Amino acid sequence: MSGHNGCIFCYGQTGSGKTYTMSGGEGYAERGIIPRCIEELFAAVKRYHSSIPGAVTNISVSYLEVYNENAYDLLGESVSPRTPIENWPKVSILEDENGEVVLRNLSLHTTDSEEEALDMFMLGNVNRMVSSTAANMASSRSHTIFTLEVEQRAPGKETGTDLLRRWKLHLVDLAGSERVWKKNNLNSQVLQEAKYINRSLHFLEQVINSLQLKANGQRFHVPYRNSLLTSVLRDSLAGNCMTVMVANIAVNLEAFDESVATCRFAQRCSRLINSVRCTDRVDWETMCKRLTRANRALMERIALLEGEVAGHEEVKTSKSGEPSSVPMTTTVDRFVFTEPVPAEVSDTWSVREVLQNTEANLAKHPKDRRK
Repeated sequence: MSGHNGCIFCYGQTGSGKTYTMSGGEGYAERGIIPRCIEELFAAVKRYHSSIPGAVTNISVSYLEVYNENAYDLLGESVSPRTPIENWPKVSILEDENGEVVLRNLSLHTTDSEEEALDMFMLGNVNRMVSSTAANMASSRSHTIFTLEVEQRAPGKETGTDLLRRWKLHLVDLAGSERVWKKNNLNSQVLQEAKYINRSLHFLEQVINSLQLKANGQRFHVPYRNSLLTSVLRDSLAGNCMTVMVANIAVNLEAFDESVATCRFAQRCSRLINSVRCTDRVDWETMCKRLTRANRALMERIALLEGEVAGHEEVKTSKSGEPSSVPMTTTVDRFVFTEPVPAEVSDTWSVREVLQNTEANLAKHPKDRRK
């Protein structure tokens, strides 16, 4: 809730427990990282609202699948497990004017409760691609990214400004790497899936190595665009994001080489340092609406006072005690009818000061009050 982007991703070979780590088992005690994050997020929002009266929080979710170097929306309206994935609408990756990743055709679903967010997550899992392999009867054959997007609006305190805070939490379940040359009984589809998976994971390792060299001043180009996966995760790997990697390894002796490779990859990831900053910014739209309402109320009060100061020529008193040449009615008229606002009435508090001075001067000069 501090306004920082976050990312958690699991990396490891097939059958090492990545999906179980992220999604969990059937029982409540076995729930994984994603259900626990959803639960903690809504609990944190409740605490946030109790500490800041008037705060508003909107939570949205999206679920992206990267399969065979194509991106698909697991929560799209036209998506169905009965329809071949090749017929699903594809999600395209673009960059905005700030260089940040934008996913076109990826649906965003607003959720008002923990139950709705979990339902969206479960629905996406039903549509996810899985296949049977030698290491896992229901092996994930794609990379998935479940994203929680949070937008918070906090009201200003007295003369403070309204703040708008937007941040994202990417929860990534990577497909497992597999030494396909060791398997002789793979069918053509599983073999093709394994090639794409290994290719994307290979480029992910290349990006991590390049980021490490760049941090040491030995390299300046990072090949994000070599793979769709690295393009999507670019902001999480080296952007304004706090990233955590979970290294999953298998316990059997046959997976020793892959387990060592996973540990080495985790070691390289641990050396990366991201520059993280808060995403707070002034919510000009909400603040303008609030100030408009405040100004409207003040203008109504000014209109009432105008009836009392009509005919009053000079209400401001200089330091020497002599009347000022600027009548209060002129100042009030300038505030109500002119643009821009006069310098001496530049904000709400100045208006209140003007009104207080008006009332004080009327009290000193009762003979000038309209009868």
